[in-house]
Amino acid sequence: MSIQRTGAIPFLLKLIFGFLMVIPLVYCVSLSLMTPGEIFSYPPRLFPGSLNTDNYRELLQTIPLFRFLANSVFLATISTASKVLLDSLAAYAFAFFEFKGKKVLFFVILFAYMVPAESIIVGNFSTITKMGLLDTMAAILLPNLASAIGVFVMRQRFISIPKELREVAVIDGCGSMRFFWHIALPVARSSAASLAMIEFVGSWNMYLWPLLVTNSTENRTIQVGISMLNFSDSQSYGLCAAGIVASLVPPIVLFLLCNKKIVEGLTAGAVKG
Repeated sequence: MSIQRTGAIPFLLKLIFGFLMVIPLVYCVSLSLMTPGEIFSYPPRLFPGSLNTDNYRELLQTIPLFRFLANSVFLATISTASKVLLDSLAAYAFAFFEFKGKKVLFFVILFAYMVPAESIIVGNFSTITKMGLLDTMAAILLPNLASAIGVFVMRQRFISIPKELREVAVIDGCGSMRFFWHIALPVARSSAASLAMIEFVGSWNMYLWPLLVTNSTENRTIQVGISMLNFSDSQSYGLCAAGIVASLVPPIVLFLLCNKKIVEGLTAGAVKG
């Protein structure tokens, strides 16, 4: 009985925290379906009286929503794929190869992760300007093709693979890249899926950098596009809520599709058999 009670308390706490985290999302969806009168009514309403889609229709008329979504999907997909590939290759080298300065270089990569992105944004902007890439997709992508945390995460997964396995594979004629593609990466696919989800959300939520390096509407991302709603003629709370809900759809869909792999990646190595 005491064991059951002990297990019930963590479950109850998780339920409470989960409920508190979901409330803002539910209220945002509810707000996007309210009329201005319902939004400013007193006492405040938690749910709309009816499913009013006027805010979504106004959203489509105020900003090129699908263009912004397409830009963000393209940038987040390319950035995520590049990070997973490049980070995995770097991690593979740190896990299986011995070379001079290996430990120092790895610590340099970890140190780069600790440096705030805002502290190097001026240098990145100056470099992009000199390359003549301002107001292009490449300007947004170039500083986001690899990440230090990705190298760390994948290296930790790769070092759990016995080195003897690679030695046997090499003796059997399996080259380094073949071992990477057919053995190491498939074994670490759960960690790669978790990394992909984290990097996709991070790329999707980028705001400051795309705002700085793009000027034309054609190259704006969804996060920058939502901020444009604050300067629209109506400045409606329901309109802004509709834009936020629209921007949440792709990450939520990706999470639902990759949920199982994400959980496996986060728990990989937590229990040793």
